[in-house]
Parts: sequence; C-alpha cells; structure tokens
Amino acid sequence: MDRLLALLLHQGVLDEQFLELRQLQDESSPNFVSEVVCIYLRESDKHLRSLRTLLSDAETTDYKKIGVHLNQFMGSSSSIGAKRVRNVCLVFRTASEQSNRAGWSSRRCWPVQ
Repeated sequence: MDRLLALLLHQGVLDEQFLELRQLQDESSPNFVSEVVCIYLRESDKHLRSLRTLLSDAETTDYKKIGVHLNQFMGSSSSIGAKRVRNVCLVFRTASEQSNRAGWSSRRCWPVQ
C-alpha cells in the first residue's frame, strides 16, 4: 500500500493532503480514510452527473451553475488530496468563467500532472 501511495504522490494524482487525512485514522476510527473516500466518490458522481446535464444543451449552457459545481468538486478534491482531479477542475473552471464551451472538450483540459 505504501508503494502505491508513493507512486500516486510521485505522479501527482494525490498530494500531501491525503497523507494528512491518513494521519487522522487511528484505532478508534480504523475505517476513517475509506469512509471519507467513499463519501468523496459518491459526491463526485453527483457533481459529474450535474455537470453532464448542464453541458448537455449547448444552447442554454448555464456557466454560473457549472462554476458552482466545479468549485464544490474542486473543494472536496482538495480536502481529500485528489490533486489531479482538482487541477482538471481548475482548467474547466477557467473555461467556464470564459463561457468557453470548446475548452471543455479540448484534450488540454486533461493535464497529465
């Protein structure tokens, strides 16, 4: 597990915040990290579904609502240490602030690190 964690940190998938989250787990809450990750994944699914719905109609795209979902998604990603997800949210938020629909489909939005 430590090797995988080191690799994910090295690749920029996770950041130090995840390590801090792990430190909160102890004998009194042995499943703390897995519970937090499960909550994050459920909430992420909701955000992604909402974003997909908001983007499905090119004529009435509500960039303000998109920005709200992105800020929430970015915040939860930051709090759990999901660095790469947070970085993608930043790129999408910039495209949303500029009402740049093309920026959402660009391969540039999916940074490797």
